[in-house]
Amino acid sequence: MIDLQGFREDKGVEDCYKSERDLFPEEGEIEWFFDNLDDATDWSKMKKGETKEVGTICAYCVDRIESSTEIEGYEDDDCYEAETLIMLTYDEYPDDTIKLRFKYNGYREDEHLEIVEISIFYLDSEGHNFPYDYSVFQELYAAVKAAA
Repeated sequence: MIDLQGFREDKGVEDCYKSERDLFPEEGEIEWFFDNLDDATDWSKMKKGETKEVGTICAYCVDRIESSTEIEGYEDDDCYEAETLIMLTYDEYPDDTIKLRFKYNGYREDEHLEIVEISIFYLDSEGHNFPYDYSVFQELYAAVKAAA
């Protein structure tokens, strides 16, 4: 059993690496959840330590690691590889916390980050690494959709 208070208050990165199940290829509600989360928080532009409160959702950027990389067909200076670690909480269930790790690469074009490849990893305060296992995912999904 996870120590809920410890999980929620831990601003470190260790928990964010516990999930190895890539949710990016998932379709349906999970895909719409992440689309709405992106619309609501614009997580790919969040800086380390930044907090965004949108509707009943609070997103905290635990860490952001970015480096240049080589992508075929693009100049090296314009390409990047990044990981953004986000911790989500929401008013309806303030004791529940979701930790997300976005691992992606892409290129910059006119100050816009264009993502080429992405992997998304999820861990909730109940220790689940897949949203459908999460007891209140539908409520979280509705809160993110309303915030978008």
